[in-house]
Amino acid sequence: MIRAPLCRCGDPECPRCVPGGDFGPLFARPPLTRRADPATSFAAAVAVAPHVGTQRVEVLDCLTRYGPQTYKDVDRRLGWHTGAQRRLVELQRAGLARPTGERREGCRVWRAVASGARGAA
Repeated sequence: MIRAPLCRCGDPECPRCVPGGDFGPLFARPPLTRRADPATSFAAAVAVAPHVGTQRVEVLDCLTRYGPQTYKDVDRRLGWHTGAQRRLVELQRAGLARPTGERREGCRVWRAVASGARGAA
């Protein structure tokens, strides 16, 4: 497992602020690309790779703190122009987020998966 850097919140009760916190599924996987993607997508994946784990933590924190949201909501809350949509799919593959089945603004609504509910349908 890859060890996560310390969280920026500084809360002494936050598990991410504990040195050596283990966030394997958030940091171990590279960013998503498809075989049919243009070369620019592969270049972007390489460029963002050092930041993907931190971005996944930020997206998961946003879902946990503010409840179910679309990728557009997450992008707005984090001050991003884009990126949350890919991170949400990656979090889903890691078993940490899932769509609620609801749609807003034509987009799926996502929620964080409680640690005890991972793997449940």
